[in-house]
Amino acid sequence: MPEPALMKRAVSTDDRTSARRVVLIAAAVAVLASPTWLWPGELWVFPPVSVVFTLVVAAIVAAWGRPPPRRDVALGLAAIAAGAAAAALVGLAAYRFVGAVLLNPADPARGDMLTVIELAGRRFLRGGDPYGTYQVPWQVNLPYGPPLWAPYLLPQLLRSDLRLLTAIGQLFVPICCGAMAILEAARARLLSAAAWLLLLATLVFDPDLLRFVIVGHTPAYWPLLPLFTILIAGEKWNAAAAVLGVLVAARSTMAAVVPVFLITLWLRGRSRALTAGLVWAAVVAAILLPFFLWDPAAMWRGMITNYVQVIKEIVWPSSDLGAVRTVGLTGWLLSHHLERFVELSQACALALVYLITWRAVRGGAGALPYMGLALFAFSMTTVWPVYYVHFDVVLLLVSAAIAETMVETASAMKWRTVIVAWPMTVACAVALVAIAVRTLASPLPTVIVDRTAGQPLFRQGFSGVEDDGTRRFRWIEAAHAVVVLPRSSASAADLVVTGQPFVPAGAAPQAMSAVLNGTSLGTLRAGGGWQTFRFQAPASAWRIGANQLDLDFPPTQSPKELGLSKDPRHLAMAIQRIDVQAR
Repeated sequence: MPEPALMKRAVSTDDRTSARRVVLIAAAVAVLASPTWLWPGELWVFPPVSVVFTLVVAAIVAAWGRPPPRRDVALGLAAIAAGAAAAALVGLAAYRFVGAVLLNPADPARGDMLTVIELAGRRFLRGGDPYGTYQVPWQVNLPYGPPLWAPYLLPQLLRSDLRLLTAIGQLFVPICCGAMAILEAARARLLSAAAWLLLLATLVFDPDLLRFVIVGHTPAYWPLLPLFTILIAGEKWNAAAAVLGVLVAARSTMAAVVPVFLITLWLRGRSRALTAGLVWAAVVAAILLPFFLWDPAAMWRGMITNYVQVIKEIVWPSSDLGAVRTVGLTGWLLSHHLERFVELSQACALALVYLITWRAVRGGAGALPYMGLALFAFSMTTVWPVYYVHFDVVLLLVSAAIAETMVETASAMKWRTVIVAWPMTVACAVALVAIAVRTLASPLPTVIVDRTAGQPLFRQGFSGVEDDGTRRFRWIEAAHAVVVLPRSSASAADLVVTGQPFVPAGAAPQAMSAVLNGTSLGTLRAGGGWQTFRFQAPASAWRIGANQLDLDFPPTQSPKELGLSKDPRHLAMAIQRIDVQAR
């Protein structure tokens, strides 16, 4: 029997090792977010942040170590406290993510890929090939495999905002972090539990994740990352190969992980490497081959050639320096007009990582941190530099840490029990988003100028709040105005606008046209004075989530031009409130 002091020292060492790994991952998340957190809009910050991010990832891989020995799990006060903290943070994440979706209608100029996925889904549901060309308003091809865009068919069928699925995907890993904090607290690893809560808080308050939920598309496959790493940690190689095949078929960036996976199996048993490689190839072929057979030219353009061409011709030379304002080597090369070295730098970086992986795994190291390192090398040298390309890196590292924590539990229970946790976590994320939508949005919302909470919903074309002594209102100063209507239902309803058209004495009635989420609701005409305008909106025009109402008016003259007052504004209509009413 080991001495109690030795056991205590080993437990303390395990706790510190696990905590150090998780804290370093939290630091990587914070470093990535630092340009937005600390230096918004500054161009100089990206090269030093790229260097620091590289050093942190290198420290994560170097300090990874082996999984600590299994410890008994016992529910106690520490676990209850960790559970309460984790529940509060995860609930706050759901509130932040869903709230951002409800207040911001989809904008192709900010999230063109999500718009392309929506258009491709519509075409597919009508029986057409999704791999075509789309105007968003620029010309774009669908560059992703079915595992990325197919999940978005469900919200389309349910007439729901696609970004609610994005919120579900973004919540999955934070929920897992909360579960790990509880598990570690139950094992009496209090440092590790605190580290998991720190990582959870870092993800919850990450400003880049918050803005990504408004435009994001890649979270559709993020729940597969913990499943993949748990299978790797448990040495379920064929199942892991199948999940990796789904990930690669979803997005080509995940192909950077494949060589590390195959190197690991080759060094541990060539027969297993061959079998797992065949499983991986079969899954990729089963997913992509039907679409290649459907229209080979469209598939080739969409997934192979056109996307890279568009990036080089449009994104790289863009005047807003969007490609330069990114963490990684590519932005630095572009800023110094060294575009010709982008692909070469990626090839060299990946080759170096695979060489390091071979030596490390042959020496007995685990594969998971080197999978994260390979994806890191790819993202830092990618042809398409965007801020969200690094999310996959940190989430894969988080998932690897989750897997090694879970594997200790798996040794004490059947693997089937561990795998059941995956759909349960998906269900939890879905439930949280559904509750947040129902809490933050009404099935029949009302937007009132007099309420401060309603001000962010008047998005475009409105002046400030005015008061005539009887009511508070806002003038529409242009020929076009936009109002956001967050709604937790997609049933047919009427839109009732309470307003006063700007109609001088003797002038013709004012015309107002309404368009809801791209569906025309008609045009109404009215004279001056406060009144209500009712538009019938069919169920097909609504979606659960953010609904964009566009109000259009003919050009008007200002009161100053008409000699009525000194007001130079071109007024169309004063709006007091907009109500969504049941039929």
